[in-house]
Amino acid sequence: MVTSLHCRQRQNPCQVIKHPMALPSQSDEFYWSILNRFYSGWYPTGDDYVLAARDSNLQLVREWEMTAHYLRTSIDWGLLNSAAERAHRKEVLALYKNLATRDPRYFFISMLYELYDPWRWQLLGGAASPAIHKWQLYQLRGR
Repeated sequence: MVTSLHCRQRQNPCQVIKHPMALPSQSDEFYWSILNRFYSGWYPTGDDYVLAARDSNLQLVREWEMTAHYLRTSIDWGLLNSAAERAHRKEVLALYKNLATRDPRYFFISMLYELYDPWRWQLLGGAASPAIHKWQLYQLRGR
């Protein structure tokens, strides 16, 4: 079982690797750039996983589109996280201070992440959402 966010449309790497401040504010590339820097990763697009699985002798058995469920879960976790941050402001400020001192670049991206909330941006809008969350079930071929 693989659970993963996928880009609905293939992103232009030359745009997404740019610093968010070099991109139009609140453009798709701006949000993808923040996500790419914050999570140090890249989302697959379309059938990327299915094609990669074939190379490993796996075949897709079933796929579920779980974007709305994932958004609801993200909202619930976000509320819990916000409550925890409010209850532990001193500790959170100490973490941010430490991050700002040790890794100012990541601190800046973290502040953009907090300000623009790219996590929810990618899941909002139903079929118009920039990302889709898929559950994919694979099995070895020949079974």
